[in-house]
Amino acid sequence: MEAVLLPIMCAVPTTGRGADSRRLLSTIAQLRRTPSAFNRRAVLAAVAETELSAAAESTPASIDGRWSLLFSTQDSPASLAASPGPVQALVDATYSGFFKIAPMLAGAQADGANALARNEQFLNMTSGRVLNTVRIPLPALAGGGAALIQVHGSVRVTSEADLVDVTFERCDFSRDGADGRLSVPLPRPKGSLRTTYCDDLMRISRGGRGGVFVLIRVAPLPGKQGALAAS
Repeated sequence: MEAVLLPIMCAVPTTGRGADSRRLLSTIAQLRRTPSAFNRRAVLAAVAETELSAAAESTPASIDGRWSLLFSTQDSPASLAASPGPVQALVDATYSGFFKIAPMLAGAQADGANALARNEQFLNMTSGRVLNTVRIPLPALAGGGAALIQVHGSVRVTSEADLVDVTFERCDFSRDGADGRLSVPLPRPKGSLRTTYCDDLMRISRGGRGGVFVLIRVAPLPGKQGALAAS
């Protein structure tokens, strides 16, 4: 994790908004080195400070592009509205249980336990597409390599500029480098994502189920993700 964060921290300005971003990245690195409730609270406090620094920013960077998840948690109070129907209610309950028994797959990287897994997100707001990919290293006894879990969906900007609605459509299971995949249609579960901070290097988003997500930008979007637009 330090190998990933160090060059990013060096690129972040040490004054202004950059100071808050740098402090947040530093607290995440400390949490990865020494997982503890104290360090976890320090990360959440740094998240709140960074969000405050963005409150007066009128032109945040675009959320389009490829992002890598650094930290997430589901401990913040959920902001769920009443479920619109029994299918969505079942999905909500399933998601909650799934998060508790398999946090790596649900996107949780609160401490250092899931550092070997890679969780990336592609966002294309022009085409209205999102792709979440979890890459999980496999043990040598299983032949090595990595298992891939990819969740495809659509995104729609709401009347609030920082809030998007997400509808998940299918989940693909495959092995990195192997032919074939298992594709499972989803009952179109819906969620929301509010971006509270975004610059050229880092993004903070809060999910409708209470999750806090800190991501770093891996690559810009324009002209480089035609495959996502067609997925």
